[in-house]
Amino acid sequence: MPLLAVGTIDGVVRVWEPRSGTCVSSLRGHTNEVTAAVAVSRCGGVIATGGQDRRLRLWDVASGRLLHLLERPWSSSIACVAFAPDGRTVAAGHDDATVRVWRVGDGTVLSELKGHVRSVLSASWGADSRRVVSAGVDGAVRVWEQLPTAGPTR
Repeated sequence: MPLLAVGTIDGVVRVWEPRSGTCVSSLRGHTNEVTAAVAVSRCGGVIATGGQDRRLRLWDVASGRLLHLLERPWSSSIACVAFAPDGRTVAAGHDDATVRVWRVGDGTVLSELKGHVRSVLSASWGADSRRVVSAGVDGAVRVWEQLPTAGPTR
């Protein structure tokens, strides 16, 4: 069943089943707004959320349970998130002009991609799950090649 996840200014992420228009879950945990940084994995099993509270959260869709709270000592909010097509990594674009790539399975930071000079507003993955394209407020579009893999699937 395809799902739609929507962040809100109160920090709650609501998960909808689009065909019926039914809200199937409300994910609570963010302490500030989550208005743009929401992504559902291709398999539909995990939702990534980030926002003004500077934390990336990974949620199990079936249970609504928090899988990982990914936080580091940075001082910028998360503006966008995107899952790799293989579902094993997620990229988060930050207001500090950095794209961080995380392993979904254990929350390890695999890469910190620096090159933008202002906030990163959009990130998307190549079909091979080894390339990220990011766009920022600075007007630049960057292609990040040969990213480390998340390792074998379990």
